Amino acid sequence: MQLITGATGLVGSHVLKYLLQKGEEVTALFHNRQPEETEKWLRKMGVSWPSNQLHWMTTETFWNQHQLDHYDVIYHCAAVVSYHAQDHAIMMEVNVHQTAEWVDWALEFGVAFCHVSSIAALGKSEENAPIDEQCFWQPSKSHTEYSRTKFLGEMEVWRGIEEGLQAVIVNPGVIIGDVDLQQSSGQLFGTVARGYNYYPLGGTGWIGANDVAQIMERLVKDNCWGERYILVAENQTMEWAFATMAKALRLRIPQKPLSQWMLTLLYWMDAISEKLSGKKAMVTAETIRNTSQIKRFSNQKIVKQLQWKFESVEDVIERTARNLFPQLPLSIEKN
Repeated sequence: MQLITGATGLVGSHVLKYLLQKGEEVTALFHNRQPEETEKWLRKMGVSWPSNQLHWMTTETFWNQHQLDHYDVIYHCAAVVSYHAQDHAIMMEVNVHQTAEWVDWALEFGVAFCHVSSIAALGKSEENAPIDEQCFWQPSKSHTEYSRTKFLGEMEVWRGIEEGLQAVIVNPGVIIGDVDLQQSSGQLFGTVARGYNYYPLGGTGWIGANDVAQIMERLVKDNCWGERYILVAENQTMEWAFATMAKALRLRIPQKPLSQWMLTLLYWMDAISEKLSGKKAMVTAETIRNTSQIKRFSNQKIVKQLQWKFESVEDVIERTARNLFPQLPLSIEKN
């Protein structure tokens, strides 16, 4: 039996879809988001399953009742992604402490472990070379708290490997796939859908959620233990990403860069609005740091390991835009 944490999230739901399609029996854990919407999405994707193949359970129930059940693999997809100071404590709890608990559980019961880390947990490269798996994270004021917690969570997995855990780590870039507009990359589509004529500076690595899920299963199947792999299909700028999303949504393509002074102005406006309304700010100091850099990542290790051919990110964006279209803000003018 397979176990997935964070099974209603972007990565977890795509891992769930892929395992169900392969006929695997799965226990899918959820926390805040209820599983009904994920099941609805699975059926929309043409996935069906008998009642004894999929077992939904809260994380709390699993810890209380099912620690002695037999599992072959845990796909640890649960994580909190945020660039807001209010979420620092919950990121430390979920991304670090809970990862440590899952590592200890897997060690105790001899369960293999596939951990979803992030390119945010990687360090800098030398002389403008692409960042690869040998670029180790170093403490710096330029890092976001999300970056720090993902690094610390990954260190818990490496600790488990030293203690005998069969584990593999993946470091995905920005993952594009079907998701709620309030989740993950869905927020990018929601931003573009509002028709702003500006795009952020910076650039990073991008990948489709289907590629992430299938590579994770393949790495487990091939027993690629004690390794980590960067999962990036393409390195693209934010300008390219916003333009591609706008094109896929049949909207005007943003024409103007969002300069540093404009981001700073938005930061202060958002901060004032947060104090007055209590609504969490979208633009934070960490957001500004995270979107102002251009980083390039090497995918050569995973390509050579699996002879993998990634799906075009443009194709992924086009498909995701079609599926998200009914959720988009009603105020936008669709061409």
